[in-house]
Formats: sequence, C-alpha cells, structure tokens
Amino acid sequence: MLHRRVRDVSKYVAWRREIVQFRIPIASERYRDAAKKLEDWLSAIADMARPDKSTEKRGLEPELRSRFLSVTEPGSPENPFDEAHRHRNHALLRTYFDLGVRKAEPLLLKTGDLSLRGSHPSLFVTARPDDPVDPRSDEPLVKTASRELPVGPRLMEALETWIISHRTKREKYPGAKRHPFIFVSENGRPMALRTVYDLFVTIRERFPEFPADFSPHTLRHDWNDRYSEFCDRIAKAAPSDADTQRKLQKKECGSAPLCDVGSVSFLSSLLRRSASKLRADPHSET
Repeated sequence: MLHRRVRDVSKYVAWRREIVQFRIPIASERYRDAAKKLEDWLSAIADMARPDKSTEKRGLEPELRSRFLSVTEPGSPENPFDEAHRHRNHALLRTYFDLGVRKAEPLLLKTGDLSLRGSHPSLFVTARPDDPVDPRSDEPLVKTASRELPVGPRLMEALETWIISHRTKREKYPGAKRHPFIFVSENGRPMALRTVYDLFVTIRERFPEFPADFSPHTLRHDWNDRYSEFCDRIAKAAPSDADTQRKLQKKECGSAPLCDVGSVSFLSSLLRRSASKLRADPHSET
C-alpha cells in the first residue's frame, strides 16, 4: 500500500539523515538547524505515511522482543557493549522497552523522580524546559504531559543496580555526583541524545536481524502494540469502545489528555489497569 511505501522511504531517508547529522558538532547551530529540518520534513509527510492503526503493527516481532531483552542483559555473552557500561545501558534500554517512553524522557530523569520503595514502585516523567542544572547544549526535551509510570520488578532491579552499584563509581563516571540526572556519559556528565543514538547503532550493526531503523521510537511502537494486544483480550470480557481505548492509549504515552470517558468508566478502568500491569510486567498476560 502507498502509505507503507511512503513510510518505509521516509524511515530510510531519516536514518541516512541522522548519520550525517550526528557528524556535526552538537553545539553547532548547523546541528540544531539540521535536527529541526528533519523533524519538519517528517511531520510534513506524516499524514501520507499514516498506517491503518487497527491492523498494522509497528514494533518488534515476538522473537525479536525476546532477542532484544536477552542480548542487552549485562551478563549476556552476546552483549555488544563495553563491559564498563553494560549496567547503565541495560537500565536505559529496559526503561524504553518497559515504559514506552520517548527518546529524550529517560535522559531527563533525576534521582528524585524515582520512587522504588513500597508496594507500588514508580517514576515520574517531568518536563523541565531550560533547566538551570542541565549543562547539555542539546538539551533533551519532554514533548508530552508529565506523568507517573509504574516500574516493574525487572526494571526496578536494573535501575537500582545501575544507580547504587555503578553510577557512584568515580573511576567509571567521575562527574556523576555533581548532578542529579540518572543516566550519565563516560565522563559523568548527563547523557546526550547522541549517546542513545550510538547505542541503537551498535545493536543494529551487531545484530542485523533488527530493523535498519531500530530506535527508541521502535520500542515505543512496540509498547503500543503490546498495549493493543492487552486491550483486545480485555474487549472479549468487557464492552468495547475503540475511541476510549485510543484516548487512554495516548494518555498512557503522554500524547494527549484523557477526557469525556465518564460513560465508559468501567472499560477505561480496565484499560488503565492493563497499561499499569503491562509496564509492571511486560511479559504478563491479562
């Protein structure tokens, strides 16, 4: 179909553009200009490339989901990353997979945004434009509404291991104690978007079975696919309302406020619980 062809071509062009873009120094005005032009171009063709959301999946196939989780485990013999940074990378990649967040959102997390104790561990995704403690010239931005997301046991373990046992090591991350950001670069400064890009390039190059455009956005789509599967199973046991499901799905991803669902409160409650359950245990069944 036409929209699939347009989408595939746009992904390829965006991928090639990113390769060139990341050769430009981040502090350069050329970098910001290139990033904006790429975003504008992708927005301009979005309508043409919009798929049939009721039938088309845009995330990973089940076998690739398992493969991704396996090779990114710190102790995996196939782990493609430098051993010194495997726990950091694992915690970050698991955050993308478990929560379906946007690329920039984990990079803005601070230690105070985590609440990992108690019976309902969670983290807060918070917009912080022009944060005075953020030294990054290419500051990550949260485009969506601030929200609280549940943290499952696997993600909680990954985050705690990274923060407590590795992030605090001065010989690995010398400047990490000077700021509250959770994810840091090799010099201890807050992690840049470019580092995230490099992580996914490493995975794509080492494991060609992953899509050529594999990125945090792919994992965001994958979370949406899994959420839709949850909703399909729930619909068998409760009255179905596609519009309510769509609104709740956008709210869970921070894309839009939820409104006008009072008449379907039973279904919306089920769907919200499903989203929380999916994030708390990405492999669970309803």
